[in-house]
Amino acid sequence: MKYLPFLFVVILSACTSYKNMPLNSSADLLPPPGTTEISENLFFDQTEVTNFHWLEYSYWLKRVFGEDSEEFKSSIPNKEAHEEAYGLNISTNSLDLKHPAYRDYPVVGISYQQALDYSQWRSDRVMENFLVKKGILSLPHSDHKDSIFTIRKYFTGQYLNIQPNPEIQYYPEYSLPNHETFKKSSQFVDSLYADFIETSKGKKHATTNDVNCLDQTSDSTPIRPSSVNSQVYNKKLKIHHLKGNVREMTATKGEFFGLSFMDSCDLDDTKIRRDDNLVNSYTGFRNVCIYLKWEDGFE
Repeated sequence: MKYLPFLFVVILSACTSYKNMPLNSSADLLPPPGTTEISENLFFDQTEVTNFHWLEYSYWLKRVFGEDSEEFKSSIPNKEAHEEAYGLNISTNSLDLKHPAYRDYPVVGISYQQALDYSQWRSDRVMENFLVKKGILSLPHSDHKDSIFTIRKYFTGQYLNIQPNPEIQYYPEYSLPNHETFKKSSQFVDSLYADFIETSKGKKHATTNDVNCLDQTSDSTPIRPSSVNSQVYNKKLKIHHLKGNVREMTATKGEFFGLSFMDSCDLDDTKIRRDDNLVNSYTGFRNVCIYLKWEDGFE
């Protein structure tokens, strides 16, 4: 666990172009780390949120608020769901998601509210990292509950009495994708897949299967989610496992998109379905990001 204190800087620094990204007009908007732009100012996660991503989030909460805090405890995934999917042991006061064999697998056992909380946390941390890279903030101060950076605190001048830079007018907002966004992302993936097949004829990976559903699991293969890196050689696809691996939560509580490793491949993988209990071993989520202009003015 010694490496975790600087994971925030390492992971969120993936987009090195942040330093030259002014964020003072819509023309300045570049894809945030780990996303693909599927339409103007609409950035879709390339993979599901993983166990490693969730570990980073929960560790941050534990470090800032304390192991006995409600903030940290409320981030713990459902114990039964994780044991069913991965055989990982999760207790009420610890987070045993760090097993290297499953770090790049989708996090499951997450409630709708937990996914929303993660999305807000991610928005704040990405914005904080952007401001650090621009030299507006020093290294992140969000290491104590009384000095946590938030987007609202920054734009209203309430973060460490730092006045907002008028050149910074936009901020990233991560959320769960709505129906329309999933439709756009599905069409985007279909077009990339068709192009991939056409341009890869005769090559080693001329065909690909980016859907993990029940009928494709052999008797000798464990029935569980696939690693988000299982299609890493298919870089042209840009968005992976959208239609099958784990069901993915939408912005509407209780609804999900796509298939899971527990669903028949014969089902329509483009439909939005409903399940009142999405806290299970076969449902995860990913984020969509848009840049919004701060409209409240500088106070």
